Amino acid sequence: MNNNNYYVPTIEEFRDGFRYEYKADEFLGILEPTKGKYVKETFTGGGGGMDGESERDDLYNLINEENVRVKYLDEEDLLKLGWDKNKKTSGYNVEPTVDCLDAEDRLYVLELKNQGRVDISLYAGGGLMGRELELMWKLPNIQVRNYNEMEVLMRQLSISPSNIKRYDI
Repeated sequence: MNNNNYYVPTIEEFRDGFRYEYKADEFLGILEPTKGKYVKETFTGGGGGMDGESERDDLYNLINEENVRVKYLDEEDLLKLGWDKNKKTSGYNVEPTVDCLDAEDRLYVLELKNQGRVDISLYAGGGLMGRELELMWKLPNIQVRNYNEMEVLMRQLSISPSNIKRYDI
């Protein structure tokens, strides 16, 4: 695959809800409007394939023939996941929902690098004490190749973008 915006996934990446694209003429040759083009799909976790094989068997074939691809994490994905473009830097911000009233303000900052590498930092401050935002921790240069992995990482870090503020640090 020559396009630097996509990669061929491994079968281990597929889980319920995994987003990917497959080449229609290799999988659904009867669909003339999509023949030879990539079609967006979401893995459902099993089910029957087009030819009676399991969905996973079909995916093995598509992977071996390099007729399936996944888009690297990009700005469009981050915006869909609730991140806000930082106007002063090349990064993205999100403020998670905080349960306690006297809690400090928290701000996650993400810098998107090439082919799914990211830096994620947490800043905290403000609150009742009105402190300036300070860097609390940073995960530098971690591999988050696609929308699916970013969604999982956000859940693991309890990043909930339901209450986004427009911070530009």
